[in-house]
Amino acid sequence: MKINLFQHKKVFNLIICLLISFVSYSQTVDLIAEIDEDAPFTNGQTFNYTLEAVAGSSIYAGLTVVLNYDPSVLQVNSISQVYNFDFQTDDISQLGIISFSGGDLGSPFLTGTITAFTVEFTVLDASQTVSITHDLEGTTRTKVSDTLGNSVLGQTNDIHIDPNGSVDLLASVNVMPPFTNGQTITYTMQAIAGGTVYAGLTTKLLYNPAVLQFVSLTPVYNFDFNFDETTVPGVIEFSGGDFSPFLTGTITVYTIDFIVLDASQTVSIIHDYSSGDKTQVVDTNGTDILDEANDIIFETLTIEDGNTSFKKNIAIYPNPVGKKLYIKNTHKNNNLIIKSVFISDLNGRVVKHFKGSFENEYEVDVSSLEASIYFVKVVSNSNQTFQHKIVKH
Repeated sequence: MKINLFQHKKVFNLIICLLISFVSYSQTVDLIAEIDEDAPFTNGQTFNYTLEAVAGSSIYAGLTVVLNYDPSVLQVNSISQVYNFDFQTDDISQLGIISFSGGDLGSPFLTGTITAFTVEFTVLDASQTVSITHDLEGTTRTKVSDTLGNSVLGQTNDIHIDPNGSVDLLASVNVMPPFTNGQTITYTMQAIAGGTVYAGLTTKLLYNPAVLQFVSLTPVYNFDFNFDETTVPGVIEFSGGDFSPFLTGTITVYTIDFIVLDASQTVSIIHDYSSGDKTQVVDTNGTDILDEANDIIFETLTIEDGNTSFKKNIAIYPNPVGKKLYIKNTHKNNNLIIKSVFISDLNGRVVKHFKGSFENEYEVDVSSLEASIYFVKVVSNSNQTFQHKIVKH
């Protein structure tokens, strides 16, 4: 089944509710929070925090919610009861703390999904992280009680929105070209967040099924929930996320094994950012905070004329390139070597020129080049030449 968890914030929150209800069974009640504005915020901006109780078929008597926030970042304007409890109390008088209690006395008790309350905040310092978190440890704390007074709180989610927060997706493979038919390639996906907190990610990868054969996808990080779809040739989709705590730091998301079917063609595994199902990372409010994600493109370059053996054993990678470009000569004849490399811009101006005797692999530092399209010309000691286009990002 094909699922994109994060295409839209409301869909994202609904799926979280459904998933939490599923994993919590019928014995617990989950508290789901969301806000109605996305980052980046501005000083003086207002937004509403909404808390829902998701019980499924469970019956419970009431709930208590204790929220913590930074009063130097947020100001509480008001708290409004939404569900018509038989009794309820709230307190927003203490800076940094919001408390709310509500319940029904029976006939009937509480069940299903209800919106408990909303809180209106004003942003005081948009340069800081907006954080609204449950107190689960104090004497007075967030809890849900059944009709006998027992705690039946399942999952809760906090709000953490970093104004400068972003997450990068880093792809790598375990082998470098030239490839051979039948060779296995392992593709690894990492998510690099630093201190940014996020809820989950979706990746949609495209590859040429005439060049690569998909073998298997293996999740590495133990997400609270994950889905993958690999049945369509040329497309691999994966979604994963956590509830409490959320995701942060660096994680290895999954590995994928491929078999090379046609080593004479370009090997490429690229992200799809088109609307609908796409590669993205979402924060705790469902906002896409993906910064950078790299594609894997290995183009085996051949010379149109000249020495046949030489042209079959030259590879330039990666493409697109970031900082380092590699030119590899796998020719076993040591008398045939690369003597010079020219890199030219779209105007034909040579921006890099290297001379030497490069028998095996040569590393070219292109970090100083601006993002653009360039042409790489390689010349052998017997004056065999070829030219190839690369993309610098």
